[in-house]
Amino acid sequence: MLRARPRARGGIASVSGYYIALAGVYGGSFNETTGTSGVIGTATSNLTGTLTWSIQAGGDARISINSSTGAVSTSSAIYTSDSAAFTVVVSNGTISIGFPFTAVGTVGLLLNRLTATATAAYGMRKLRSAYAGSCIRIKRNSDAVETDIGFSSTADGNGDYWVDTAAIAAHSPGGCTITTWYDQTGNSRNATQTTQTFQPAYSATGWASSKPAVVFDGTDNRMNIPDHRASFTNDIGLVAVSRCANASRVLFNTQQGSGDNSGANSIALDASNKLYFIVDPTTGGRPQPTTTAAFNNTNFSIIGSYDNTNGALMFANAESPSVAPGSGALNFGTGTTYPWGLGFYPPTASNFWNGPVEELIIFNTAIGSTDRTTIRTSHTAAYGAP
Repeated sequence: MLRARPRARGGIASVSGYYIALAGVYGGSFNETTGTSGVIGTATSNLTGTLTWSIQAGGDARISINSSTGAVSTSSAIYTSDSAAFTVVVSNGTISIGFPFTAVGTVGLLLNRLTATATAAYGMRKLRSAYAGSCIRIKRNSDAVETDIGFSSTADGNGDYWVDTAAIAAHSPGGCTITTWYDQTGNSRNATQTTQTFQPAYSATGWASSKPAVVFDGTDNRMNIPDHRASFTNDIGLVAVSRCANASRVLFNTQQGSGDNSGANSIALDASNKLYFIVDPTTGGRPQPTTTAAFNNTNFSIIGSYDNTNGALMFANAESPSVAPGSGALNFGTGTTYPWGLGFYPPTASNFWNGPVEELIIFNTAIGSTDRTTIRTSHTAAYGAP
């Protein structure tokens, strides 16, 4: 009997000291051959053993097991329970743990696996297992009839449940706009737009023409997010998956005025098409980590994190992290004149985003290194983010 000791937050841990981790600990799909490190001995006859593992409660472990040196009695078996076992039958000769293990899914949904607390989360895939609501509310172009759209009941190979594209196609064969992008945290901070001409469109081909997205037209499309500054103290984290065609455009902004101390916590493209994450502490200037490369017309996954000790960090695709020193409690400016803006700059209703948005997640804490790894791996698996 070979048993895996449970690892923190789930996944396959070590078996007799050999690591055969299931990709789902951090999401994604991979092939891993244990090689020499996985050899546990030799046999003159077949060996039958049982491997067990534990995954995060409510998670989903989907594993296809194949053997290069012998038969596996449950080859191509798929497991979706929190724990399971299979029998391995090894041919005479070298006994290896696992052979090639192919993980074709993830353990749990993204927000389930993070320690950082999300205050609002918008996604075209399901982000939290406890969320039972809809993904978006759409308005049909032909007659303005609205309906809520949920998520597919079937997960893809990575364990993700995407917005129900078939339901959208059935309701709105001629296209539709999006009136509401529902907050999946349970806080009901839905992104909304009641004016039809300002509503972004739905597209089934956002990221790399393969993933559904909310598409902003760069002219006047925008959505309003409820101001919830009371949920924040010193820190903030922002995560997004998107693309934009033009310079000087704003993806997300909390700003209430102009200049320092006006509450400019934002993700945007600058005049040189470089992607930046800006934070506005109550003291000093604004930390603004910025990418080295231009990001216009580039699909990107971005993580921005600020704490009042270490300043601001930004991770965009495979670029080295950009760092900007800063200190002081987080600032949202004075007054509540403007909503928090998704796809535009609120004080002047300008700098409209021009491109698809697949995810935006807002945190009231900094995003630590373990969570950053989880997010990046999840985005690589779901979108092919570099």
